[in-house]
Amino acid sequence: IGGWIDRGGGAAWPARAASLERVIDQGRAIAAACEPREPVYVWGWAPGPYRFAYRLPSTRFATLEKVFPLRPHAAFIEAEARAALVAAPPRVFAISRRDLEALRDDGTPVANLLALRYEERCEVHGIVVLRRTDDNGPAAAPVTRASQPVGAQVR
Repeated sequence: IGGWIDRGGGAAWPARAASLERVIDQGRAIAAACEPREPVYVWGWAPGPYRFAYRLPSTRFATLEKVFPLRPHAAFIEAEARAALVAAPPRVFAISRRDLEALRDDGTPVANLLALRYEERCEVHGIVVLRRTDDNGPAAAPVTRASQPVGAQVR
């Protein structure tokens, strides 16, 4: 990483260093919210927090970066990530504030999961770190159709 920053030179160097420091801080906040061997999920395009948290992703697809530019061909990535999160909710779920608000309003099982089983632990440089509120381990009971809010669509 040092080489990447040092070779940046000029005006780009402070922006790159500041960006790296933000991702390191996010990783540290995620690491502080769970045990070292517990997988976590970082919703969105950012793989860096996994690296600096020293945690593995809880789903096969660590990021959703290919979903939106390659729709509809890559929609399976988001669908699989959502299904995996509901089937085995990770101890920690990190997401941008904007994405969290959109996800909370989308009426899906993931939205219900976040509403029922997670609480905000902290926010670090725009990333909200949520921690599961139960202690039943990563494979705790999934959110089911029966636990959906009235009128919610199951996707």
